[in-house]
Amino acid sequence: MGRVRGPLTLRMIATELGVSPSTVSRVLNTPGEDALRWASADTVGRIRTFATENGYSPNPQASSLRTRRSGLIGVLVPRLQDYVLATIYEGIEEAAGEAGLSTFVTNSLDRLEAQRARTKAMIDRRVDGLIYGDAHLDHEFLDEVDAQGIKFTLV
Repeated sequence: MGRVRGPLTLRMIATELGVSPSTVSRVLNTPGEDALRWASADTVGRIRTFATENGYSPNPQASSLRTRRSGLIGVLVPRLQDYVLATIYEGIEEAAGEAGLSTFVTNSLDRLEAQRARTKAMIDRRVDGLIYGDAHLDHEFLDEVDAQGIKFTLV
């Protein structure tokens, strides 16, 4: 395979090995010998070897389309320099990492309109949940978030 620009995709692996992208996906997403129900032992071996040797890693956005989960937790705080909230955020990030999740933090600058805008931006990124560390909350807006089925908690 020639020099690849950008990340290696399932389609690139499939093209290189002369198999379908769905076969590559099934083999790489099925652990151990269970993958043999999707392809021969030789094909499974070729796909896994090629993927490993060429540094393939799954695309989290593509995976989230299938699972309907992004693995992201959005955290909203009033100010990033608040020592107490920074310490709480470190704990949130550690716990999320242990659960296989990622976090990202944004701030509202103690403004309700910023809180709404930042929340909408996090929802647009398909977060699996939100954590609010903000004392000034727009309860009507939180009712709207709840109505969308977005899980959130207040700290």
